[in-house]
Amino acid sequence: MMNFSIPNWPEYLNKIYQNLAPGGYVEIQEIDVMMKADDGTLGDDSAIMKWSNLLNEASVKLQQAYKKIDEFKDMMAEAGFTEIVDMRFKWPTNHWPKDKKYKELGVWNNENIAIALESLTIAPFTRAHAAPFMEESL
Repeated sequence: MMNFSIPNWPEYLNKIYQNLAPGGYVEIQEIDVMMKADDGTLGDDSAIMKWSNLLNEASVKLQQAYKKIDEFKDMMAEAGFTEIVDMRFKWPTNHWPKDKKYKELGVWNNENIAIALESLTIAPFTRAHAAPFMEESL
């Protein structure tokens, strides 16, 4: 996940394009931190939505605005890339899906989130929201 690490995606993509050999390609994989639910059950008052919104607000305040996934294809085209393939995958965050594949993926992804959440959160929350991390309530 490089989304927050690249301050100027159009410039970055231009540099990639300019340094590729003819016929070369680049693969970019990003996650969407703006959580969604297929069935509309994810409310704005849920802890994960509060976290997601606070993280997005922090990225804007820190002038490292999170790039929405929907913007990448256009940015790549503007840089000169052609034959752009946009593949989307669902990544459940818990064991709730009924489908066996998504249920297992959700279990593993929940563990990944539990391990990474603090490290993804401390710097942007303390720098942008001017509150010690432990006082931040989700």
